Amino acid sequence: METAIHPSREHPRYWSVNGATTLLVGGSREDNLFQIDGLEEHLDRLAAAGGNYIRNTMSDRDEGDVYPFAQITDGPDAGKYDLEQWNPEYWNRFARLLKLCRDREIIVQIEVWDRFDVSCEPYERSPWNPANNVNYDPASSGLATEYAAHPSRNEQPFFHTVPSMDDNQTVCRYQERFVDKLLSISLEYPNVLYCMNNETHEDPAGGKYWMEHIRKRAREAGVNVWATDMFDGPWERSIPPAVIDQFRNPATYPFIDVSQINAWRCTTLQHRKNLRELAELNRDPVRPLNCTKVYNSDTLHDQSAPRHTDRDGITAFWLNLLGGIAAVRFHRPPHGLGLSDKAVASIRAARLVEEYVRFWDLAFEFDWTGGRAPDEAFLSRAEQGVSLVLLPKGGRFTAGSPIPAGGCEIRFLDIVAGAWQPARTRELSEDTVVEAPDDGIWLAMICPVRP
Repeated sequence: METAIHPSREHPRYWSVNGATTLLVGGSREDNLFQIDGLEEHLDRLAAAGGNYIRNTMSDRDEGDVYPFAQITDGPDAGKYDLEQWNPEYWNRFARLLKLCRDREIIVQIEVWDRFDVSCEPYERSPWNPANNVNYDPASSGLATEYAAHPSRNEQPFFHTVPSMDDNQTVCRYQERFVDKLLSISLEYPNVLYCMNNETHEDPAGGKYWMEHIRKRAREAGVNVWATDMFDGPWERSIPPAVIDQFRNPATYPFIDVSQINAWRCTTLQHRKNLRELAELNRDPVRPLNCTKVYNSDTLHDQSAPRHTDRDGITAFWLNLLGGIAAVRFHRPPHGLGLSDKAVASIRAARLVEEYVRFWDLAFEFDWTGGRAPDEAFLSRAEQGVSLVLLPKGGRFTAGSPIPAGGCEIRFLDIVAGAWQPARTRELSEDTVVEAPDDGIWLAMICPVRP
């Protein structure tokens, strides 16, 4: 079953899958999903809920993961890795993931490099560490055997090897071999997007080199691919300069991953402001914006953060949907809701909404508050059609302009349960108050009743 993906021609803010404009939604319990046990059952749960989008880092730092390179078992170098030899188990797991997802029409967004794999404690065990392989030493590689600082400090020259940066040919050669091996598998599958880095703070030159390398290999194989990079904050103040630069370079970044709009440091109100700025930036040309990570849950490590609850995570997910984001996925626990019951309910609820209106037909009303605080009510509506009001804390709103006055049908969607309440008919005016059933997380759908 083919799952060819490209930006939609009719609705270029969104993706087209198998020739039809398609909203991508998902969640998963891990980021490097190809490495988990129970993969097939996990994907079945996602697909049954209506999910069609996962993140897959090529990561190998967790318990039970395997590395991409073969480990030497005999002789004086026993225990070390040979970067010239592959570990078939790693690559078989990767190929299996892509096949299982293709068969379920699930899009896989691959992240090639994850900065957390080659920093701090995981780097001490990594095959890329010169202490752990037989292919180079610290002197020939320019890599130390320890990088204890948080990777946001950009002290790891592993990410500086490309010709326009350190021109470290020793390490870059092995990185290219790794990427080529990855592509020898992934280019066989039409359900793949590529992202170079996980929330990088690095010079964009590194990501640009790897994007061009991937595009070159794809051209040689006669395949079209879509590649981008993901930059970190500070989203809590505004759109970061590195992301603004992405909008100025559409040939390099035909889609943009804006996952950090969801970070716990960013308030719901700032999220709303950032969505407005993204909409203003995303004009010429218009392209898909993805959120492969929606953070926030009751298990978040920083309970003092502005957003750190399940309610915050669900609110962020739905703000992205109403705000025109093309692909939205719940981040793994403990930082997000993963594929928990609440995540499944939201995914299912998004598909219930699509039975009445498509998200690409909606326009987010950035200034509308419905008489509430600006982080308590959100409106997205289709021209002369359906209006959707998100109430992340329940309560009431005033149904003023631009919601059309007159007779209407109102239905409330219980987002936590993923189920509609019975519809009711009302006459709306500028001062009509509409109230949710309780203080849960609700989406009101208002449909004009045609005479």
